[in-house]
Amino acid sequence: MNSLRGFAKVELGASEYSVKYDINALCSLEQELGNKSLQEIFSSDSLNFSWIRSVLWAGLLHGDAKITPKKVGRMLDNHFESGGSLEAVVQSLMGAITQVLPSAEGSKGKGAAKKKRGNAKASA
Repeated sequence: MNSLRGFAKVELGASEYSVKYDINALCSLEQELGNKSLQEIFSSDSLNFSWIRSVLWAGLLHGDAKITPKKVGRMLDNHFESGGSLEAVVQSLMGAITQVLPSAEGSKGKGAAKKKRGNAKASA
């Protein structure tokens, strides 16, 4: 993953695809999965074929805004038919996503900084 630019590679069969999970991709993913929160989307209970297809689709949107979930499903079918591993796809997607999502600790740190600034303004 090129963490500076937010790109990661996912191999499907003999092809390698560049995925990117920027804000637009994550918003599209939320909408595709029924406006669930990112926490709901990335809980272990959510992992199924719809999830895999949707996460891959959202990551591919940066390179092809017209790509459809059904086309991504056909790409996954071809990958599995050629002996590709489900586990490898899931690991690649999770690795790409964890590079761009803020950690829980990082989020708390930002929120605490905002509260401190707000308190400083109120007391000034």
